Amino acid sequence: LGFASYRMYIRYQNVSPEQERRIIEYVLEEKNIFWAASLYGSWDLEILIFAKSFYHFNDIWDRFLTQFCKYISDFILSLATFNYHYKRRYLTNNTTQLPEAYYGGEPEDIDLDKKDIALLDILATDARIHIIDLSKKLKLTSNAVRYRINNLERLKIIQTYRLWVDISKYNYELHKALVKTTNLTKAQEARIISFCSTIPNTLYVIKCFGPWGLELEFEVRNSEEYNRIMMKFRNEFSDIIKSIETIWIYKELKIKYFPL
Repeated sequence: LGFASYRMYIRYQNVSPEQERRIIEYVLEEKNIFWAASLYGSWDLEILIFAKSFYHFNDIWDRFLTQFCKYISDFILSLATFNYHYKRRYLTNNTTQLPEAYYGGEPEDIDLDKKDIALLDILATDARIHIIDLSKKLKLTSNAVRYRINNLERLKIIQTYRLWVDISKYNYELHKALVKTTNLTKAQEARIISFCSTIPNTLYVIKCFGPWGLELEFEVRNSEEYNRIMMKFRNEFSDIIKSIETIWIYKELKIKYFPL
């Protein structure tokens, strides 16, 4: 759809609970912020922004800073070039699987009509909606809606359907590794994708341009399980790892993969 993904890490200063609530309310309302989470570690807030260009991103970010700059002590940009998604294989005992879907690469602007945009907007927040209810909302026949969904899937605009799961309900945690590497070759990148495919706890592998080259996300029972995974990762890729920084994503605040 012509969008690129910009990931901002934010550190607070002098923030009261009320001021933090205002920041989160703003993030939830901003349509170009498609994911956000509260963090423990070196950073306090992570937001992902869909933008058509760097100038578009800068405009979105400037609006945020205009509102909240006095509460921000530092921030850093990580530009995601490829994002690989995995299913929650630890729930099904499926030990090996290639990524389920990905987004990123060179932005491609595909024209969509108003009905397609409305369809995607609904599915982005309620992918389980019944086809009859969807057809009523769109004022189309069920067959017309099915055709549009199938076409959007064929074009890879719709890549997969995922649950937004509150993993704390079954006592799991989401940990992220920010990995600095030597110059990562295509072969080394393929090795990392292959390795992560053998770890059922892998949720995302993100290739970045910025202060680190990779972001790895794992849903785990506790920090000990995360540490065991990272020890295996360090041992496997000691030849290319410079450093690893860990953050704990303790609360996901928002997810909507459609900014129009």
